[in-house]
Amino acid sequence: MVSESIKVQVWQISADAAEVFLHAAYQASPFTQPKVLAALSHKVDYWCASVDGDPACVWPVACDEQGQPSLPLFSYYLGPYWAKSNASLSSRKLMYLTADVSRALAQRLLL
Repeated sequence: MVSESIKVQVWQISADAAEVFLHAAYQASPFTQPKVLAALSHKVDYWCASVDGDPACVWPVACDEQGQPSLPLFSYYLGPYWAKSNASLSSRKLMYLTADVSRALAQRLLL
């Protein structure tokens, strides 16, 4: 179910911008640090999703030598990390936000 009021935009950002966002995220781990991902991957693209103009999450996408998405070496998780501000949302709003943002990211990255 899509919430009609949520406007999601997705665009590519730099590793530096991703690192700044990571400090305001609650899923930060060594495996989501841009410098670590750069050392473990051939190339990493960072995609930011914003909701009504506010960044909601960043999704790092590691790529192999052919430019195809791949998992970085020696890591266990490579998915979006979400802004801490999302944690204060009600369960219902968080569910809609997660679904709408995930859908927008998937449409941008997979199609």
